[in-house]
Amino acid sequence: MDTRGALSMSFDAGEILGATDTVVTRATGLPARGGSIFVDRTDQRSRLRAALDDQVTSVIVVSGPAGIGKTALVREVLADLGWGDPDDEASAVRWHDATPYGEIGVPTLIEDIEPPGSGQVAGPSARARLEIALDRIDGTRPVIVIDSAENLLKEGHVLRDSELDLALEAVQGRPHSLVKVVLVTQHAPEATTGVAWTDTACPISLEGLEPPSLREHFAMLDRSDRYGLAALPEGDLRHIHGRLAGNPRLAELLYAVLSSDPPGLKVHQIRAWLSSVPASEVHQLLVHRFVDHLPSGQQRVAEALAALGIPACTEAVIAVLKPYVPAPQIEPALRALVAARLVLERRDGRRYLRKTEIGAVLSRLADGDRWTDEGEPPTRRGLLLRAAKVLQFMQKDEDDVHGIVDLDMHFARVDVWLRAGMHDQAHSLIESMDDLVRLWGSGAELRTQREAVRGRLGDDREGELMNLAALGDIYSYSGDFPAAQSAYRTALTIAKEDQHREAIRRIHINMGFMFWEHDHLAEAEKHYGWALGLAGEDDDGCDRAAALIGLADCRQRQGDYRHAIGDALSAFGAAREADPGLASDAALRLTLWYAELNEIRDALTMLARCGELITARPEPSARADLLNATANLHLYRDRYGEARSAARQAIDIARDHRDPINLRRALTVLALAHVHMDDLPAAREAIEESARYRVAGRETVELALRGIIAHRSGLVGTARDLFQQLHDETSHRTTADKNDLPAWDFTGIARCHSVLLNDADPATALEAFRRARPKPAERTPGLDDRLRFMVETLAHGDPRLEPVLTELARIRPGRAG
Repeated sequence: MDTRGALSMSFDAGEILGATDTVVTRATGLPARGGSIFVDRTDQRSRLRAALDDQVTSVIVVSGPAGIGKTALVREVLADLGWGDPDDEASAVRWHDATPYGEIGVPTLIEDIEPPGSGQVAGPSARARLEIALDRIDGTRPVIVIDSAENLLKEGHVLRDSELDLALEAVQGRPHSLVKVVLVTQHAPEATTGVAWTDTACPISLEGLEPPSLREHFAMLDRSDRYGLAALPEGDLRHIHGRLAGNPRLAELLYAVLSSDPPGLKVHQIRAWLSSVPASEVHQLLVHRFVDHLPSGQQRVAEALAALGIPACTEAVIAVLKPYVPAPQIEPALRALVAARLVLERRDGRRYLRKTEIGAVLSRLADGDRWTDEGEPPTRRGLLLRAAKVLQFMQKDEDDVHGIVDLDMHFARVDVWLRAGMHDQAHSLIESMDDLVRLWGSGAELRTQREAVRGRLGDDREGELMNLAALGDIYSYSGDFPAAQSAYRTALTIAKEDQHREAIRRIHINMGFMFWEHDHLAEAEKHYGWALGLAGEDDDGCDRAAALIGLADCRQRQGDYRHAIGDALSAFGAAREADPGLASDAALRLTLWYAELNEIRDALTMLARCGELITARPEPSARADLLNATANLHLYRDRYGEARSAARQAIDIARDHRDPINLRRALTVLALAHVHMDDLPAAREAIEESARYRVAGRETVELALRGIIAHRSGLVGTARDLFQQLHDETSHRTTADKNDLPAWDFTGIARCHSVLLNDADPATALEAFRRARPKPAERTPGLDDRLRFMVETLAHGDPRLEPVLTELARIRPGRAG
């Protein structure tokens, strides 16, 4: 049999097939143009084609029950558009199959959009980097298909990964379609707070065939009418239709059971058998009957593919089945299974089972660890263990990993261990690949795997502790603050009970960052303080520096600059030799804080020390960091042209190396320089681009500046919305911690806009500015001048803000005082 011909006939639910005893060969192995392979799918086919071909739609959701024909519909329309085979590496179409323990997230989208060799994706800023990737698309528009996307959903059918949710919002929010993302899913995703892509995406829903179309489908399957399916009495047809829910794949399986040798059912038994089976089990039991009536060698081959769980080559199947089936029999069995349409085949020759039928095929096997006698089928766990070993030989070495996609065999092995119920082995593999996942992704790609082993590691308390701490980090990064607290606290309890000092201090550092990230500064300070005490006792310089930097961040936001600077200087000294990157982070903070205090000489000193460290490790992101700090310091010294020049250099480096954090910061500094130089159009261009890379709740100055520029540009509605967002974000921060002084400054700016928009009382703005500098807080002349400049720019001579500016000059005199 020609396997390329078999590919063209591979049934994917919803297809109308040719004669069951022949194979029709097509050169491409895909549906030919001009004629649809579907019954009753004309409308959906036309709508999908239009959505893929237009210049507006970016996200398409193809939904419907398992086996209804979603995947085949997408493949046929892509082929009809001439966009290439998704299984061809040269195609513009990128196809992903989501699994319950899959790795699909924002880094996946980035890898599919960016050209090869673009470097790793910075985890927490992956979504911002996606914006850069979208900006740089030139030429062919990528098409990204995520099949079985229901595996990306949690309760309520919302996306489990909040970053992916926001990334799809960004993709769909572009005014012109730059990329097409097609979600093929049993359940259409529901909206979460703050996102609209689920409402604006193009929905294409597939439902079961109507009884007349099901009769037509049976006629195409049973062309010779050997089993009388097309001639069923109307009452029997409607009963069968109801039990199959009009599902084309279930009709296909029913036909396969009838045509087995010997038959798994006879036509007169269909109605009674379907009536005896719970509707939820019809699919699984039809698969059982189909597979149970195959020759034993073909059964073993189907089971091996199910154990592997991924498209596999013949050699992999041979390795899994070495004790059970002679190698020469494997390829003929695979071809027979493709012809029987139980197994599907890719262009590269790898074969696989439908995701919805893997469990049904494996569930036929016995449980347990016992060795089977010769001639007996393997146990389910035994077969999964052999599959795990085969996948281990297929996974790439660390040096050959250049993206999340290169970890596919690692993820497949974790999936096998979890399906085998061997959680210790799964966790061991999770930990061994964690550094690579964090390097090329965010770490959140392992969330579902870590959740699957949580509480299932038996006596391995250290493993449980490590897993919980990693989950705490993932939950915090994903915005699930309650879940992050719970995971960290449970991990901390275990560490304390076991007196694991290294784990205790590092969990405290991570919890400090979690609380700081979610604006609970007092709690963050406590945890950083505990970590600092432990690090001092244990003489761990790196942990001591990390705790000191965390403490410094908390104290600076609370206006305690002297203690913040003392902590940062200590961190710089502790990390200078042991961790130059950490020392550089401390030096950059010190440069900014000295500038805010108008202690320019000290700021220049720290900038020079930072330059020395970065010269010793000339990484692009470090160079952009240094240029950003240089540009910002130029602004504090009123050297606007030099600030603009340094910011542009930072932008060039950040763009070339797809560094969204430094790109955002440099664009903001550039925008502020343009405002100082009275070039509002250039300022607006820079700040609007910066906004694409911003994370809500962070870097509030960018949001305030964007609102001011919109107001001065006459964009009344845009300015109103931006200042409302600024008010909401700063209110959240001051509610979490009333001593978050920068948040009060930006609350004051938001209230200044209310004075202009709604004639609000200027006293409300002044109250916020006063709260930003309570009497114990240190004076910040440089920062005060910048704040007053922003209010002056917003006012633009409007007398309604004159009382605010007059009082600000008194209570926050800046360098003039």
